[in-house]
Amino acid sequence: HYLYTRSEAHEISGESFSVERLIRNREAGRITVIDFTADWCPNCKLVESITLGDETVSAALRADDVDLMIADITVKNPPAEYLMSQFNSQSIPLLAIIPPGEAFGRPIVLRDIYSADDVLRALHMARESKEERNNTEYQLIIPDHLQKKI
Repeated sequence: HYLYTRSEAHEISGESFSVERLIRNREAGRITVIDFTADWCPNCKLVESITLGDETVSAALRADDVDLMIADITVKNPPAEYLMSQFNSQSIPLLAIIPPGEAFGRPIVLRDIYSADDVLRALHMARESKEERNNTEYQLIIPDHLQKKI
């Protein structure tokens, strides 16, 4: 259904991933969202169209306290690939939501096929962690359809 139905997906756009920008966001109090993708990845294109292109998600990603970066691994991209390894990931699609400040070391990672609700919940969790709720460990969100915790 999703592959053949023309949706009213919103254009997602972000700056190219850079470690320097990630660090600046940490210091500036902005949430960093990194979309790991590649031109050769059909699941990435599906998630980008259906989930990240969702009107509510698209608006949330354009919020003033959020910086969306695209980590394109269509061709070799050592900084992005290194960061993926830090998330214990070797596959895409992958979306990392990284809170600023002290919670920077506790990213929220969405793997494989994830929903608009998953993204919105992760952004909410990142905002909560900005508000000094650092006693909760946010390591990984498992999409609702998998229904199990790691």
